[in-house]
Amino acid sequence: MPSAHHLQVVCLSSLAWIYAKHGKVLKAHHELPDSSALFEKACDHPTGTLKFRLDAAQEWISTLQDPPSLQAYRHFLKLADQYLLLRPSITSRHQLIRSIPDEIALDAAAIAIETGELKTAVELLEQGRTLIWSQMNRYRTPLDELQTAHPELAARFTRLSQLLENSATSEIFKDGSKLTVEEEATKYRKIAEEWSDVVDQIRQLDGFHTFLHPPQYSHLRLSSRDGPVILLNASSKRCDAIIILEQGDPVLVPLPDTERSDIHGVATKFYVATEAGLNERHQILGVLRSLWDNIVLPVVNKLQELNVASGSRIWWCPTYLLAMLPIHAAGPHRGNKLNLCDIYLSSYTPTLSTLAGLGQNAVSPKGDQARLDLDPRILVVAQPDTPGQVHIPCVKEELSIIQKQIPGAMVLLSEEGTCDRVIAGLKTHNWVHFTCHGSQNYEDPFASSFRLHDKPLNLLDIIEARVPNAEFAFLSACHSAATDIGRPDETIHLAAALQFTGFRSVIGTMYAMADIDGPIVAEEVYKHMYRQKEKGESVDYRDAAEALSIATRRLRENGVPVERWINFVHFGA
Repeated sequence: MPSAHHLQVVCLSSLAWIYAKHGKVLKAHHELPDSSALFEKACDHPTGTLKFRLDAAQEWISTLQDPPSLQAYRHFLKLADQYLLLRPSITSRHQLIRSIPDEIALDAAAIAIETGELKTAVELLEQGRTLIWSQMNRYRTPLDELQTAHPELAARFTRLSQLLENSATSEIFKDGSKLTVEEEATKYRKIAEEWSDVVDQIRQLDGFHTFLHPPQYSHLRLSSRDGPVILLNASSKRCDAIIILEQGDPVLVPLPDTERSDIHGVATKFYVATEAGLNERHQILGVLRSLWDNIVLPVVNKLQELNVASGSRIWWCPTYLLAMLPIHAAGPHRGNKLNLCDIYLSSYTPTLSTLAGLGQNAVSPKGDQARLDLDPRILVVAQPDTPGQVHIPCVKEELSIIQKQIPGAMVLLSEEGTCDRVIAGLKTHNWVHFTCHGSQNYEDPFASSFRLHDKPLNLLDIIEARVPNAEFAFLSACHSAATDIGRPDETIHLAAALQFTGFRSVIGTMYAMADIDGPIVAEEVYKHMYRQKEKGESVDYRDAAEALSIATRRLRENGVPVERWINFVHFGA
């Protein structure tokens, strides 16, 4: 078979497997090539299909485990990213990603941790998770320096990126005829090839060699400028927390009492409890105590050793099914014992890049010169009686509270709240408050939506919107930050979509919320966030986490059951 034949990948991979499995016997009679070298050659084969090369990388990982090769994992993560990009739309990429093992990045990080390479572990977790969002973010990457030095190349990149983003969010690949889909797919491949060529040209320029490469730790550590970020890695090999600080090296907190199978059991228990009509309180308390004993308490102890003061903000970046668990509410929940929420202010981030400011839509750090408004332009979308949906009794009370606190808010109430008007409003306001029905579609997460008067406002609609100067979003709707349990490391939910669109700080809910809690939480959140306005000082969207903590504390003091107040979560700055 000619060396350039695309099936050479299969031959090389098969040979590598044979040599790895039977090398001791064969080496007694022949001098054999190194199995890793053959696997690597298969992965890098210039004419092999991406599917065959990805399979070769997976075979490399599963065959050579003593010792495991980080190089095999790096090849797999790189090829998996390229393989997904074969599909034009993000909905088709999401379907395809379910065929790719979801533990590879987590296992790679565990191997790096085992060998003491914590920075590498952090980089691998960032590279191998939230692949779909990362790919979309490349189309919106900032080009200020390139625009100054090479404006024509920057213009080409921008034009092609816009075309690729249009394809990614197009409904044609979901609803179009077979002929139309094939025509669009052919067009997409040509644009994607031209886009890749432009990226290669940019990387050859002085100062742009790392353009769109996976971020290095030196950049990712910027995520901790406002407080520690805790990565929680749930691999079948080992479970660990990695604390990322603004200064110094990352800090490892081994979690020897936690196994991936344990997390699956706890997550299953929590999912059943919260989907059972909010009546399984004893189950939820058991989940919170388990999280505290096995994961959160060791992290808190280490933070205190590192002199992270009580009341400080911290960010959690969980992997696997930890992403669907209420880590922010972990604690003993007995007597006068302190829970996590009594010690630190917890927020979440789907990736470190979101906080580090590596993208156009990234969060601005507390210490920068980001524009703050004395009186932000706020849009309120209130839907008490959406056609075809159950009446929400407390929406108008919640709206009244917001209007009292923020008289200048623009309100889209009932029939005024159409999809087109909401999207137009998002583009002219930097704060938004939704009080309506929310729906998480677990089969097709990109069909998750806010239920508006004329039709659902789904994730794809939100992603397509380009919202200049977006700052804060309060999603007082059910399931607005509910994790896709089929692929939790992709973090596909309404809150994440608003973050992608540009909102730097987002409050959402993990599951169905109690309608009567909305007005109380809204009142406390806006009262705290607007407390400085009377003094003539700016209203700061970065106060949202503290404001939510005050609001949930009021719910607790009012005797609201634990399953209701833990539902509210904060993402971002």
